[in-house]
Amino acid sequence: MTINLNDTNAIRDLLKHKHIKVTLPRLMIYKVMQQSSHAMTAYEIEDILLQQNHRLNLVTIYSTLKIYQNSGLAQRYKINTEQA
Repeated sequence: MTINLNDTNAIRDLLKHKHIKVTLPRLMIYKVMQQSSHAMTAYEIEDILLQQNHRLNLVTIYSTLKIYQNSGLAQRYKINTEQA
């Protein structure tokens, strides 16, 4: 994934505004979510990151999604017994 510096700065500022510690995995996960046109599962996020040669374990993705959910940056949906 090529991260545009302006996009990265905007995401970093947003996370700081929400009092979320800025880390590279959190930036990458947010960027994937931002570029998607639909709700995504943790597995879909993992797959996209793997295609971009970024390896994050599912625990990191799930914990980041929970942080985003608690701060209002993401919503949780149940879809066909899978959670997005």
